[in-house]
Amino acid sequence: MNITFHVMTGVATAVVLAPIGNSPKWKAAKLLAGFSVGIFLHGVFDYLPHWYPFASGVDLMLAAAMVLAAFGFTDRSEWMLVATCLFGSILPDLIDFGPMMADLLLGLPVPSLPFKVFPWHWEKYSGAIYDGSNATASAVLHISILAVTGLILFLWPALFKKNEDGHKNRK
Repeated sequence: MNITFHVMTGVATAVVLAPIGNSPKWKAAKLLAGFSVGIFLHGVFDYLPHWYPFASGVDLMLAAAMVLAAFGFTDRSEWMLVATCLFGSILPDLIDFGPMMADLLLGLPVPSLPFKVFPWHWEKYSGAIYDGSNATASAVLHISILAVTGLILFLWPALFKKNEDGHKNRK
């Protein structure tokens, strides 16, 4: 799955977790949950049948723009939550494909592991489609991610809404 969709789910995860308590105990729990949910959802989405609607360069630019927007619209007190959710969402790709992408896009020969760490990147368990089959299932998956992420951002604006004085709206 394109990194753009993983970034979307990372941001949506942060938005859902942001309104939960802000005591030190809750903050630590939110960080752990956000990181873990990010990895879990990455695996689920990569396991399901999918093709790649964006070329790698476009994908990275879209994902980078989303990351910048997420931090730009987020109160600084929640930056760690956003960063942790995003990191969990993209970590599997960074480990398994980061060196290859660095070489492909930047010409940097970065050493990589001789195997994929995450099972959903193994050919046996990957839902990646390269031959055009299951295009409908893939389109439904991508549209579902867009719809659910959009709905979450619309319904849980606590992470992105700021008062006129720069503080988040909290109820």
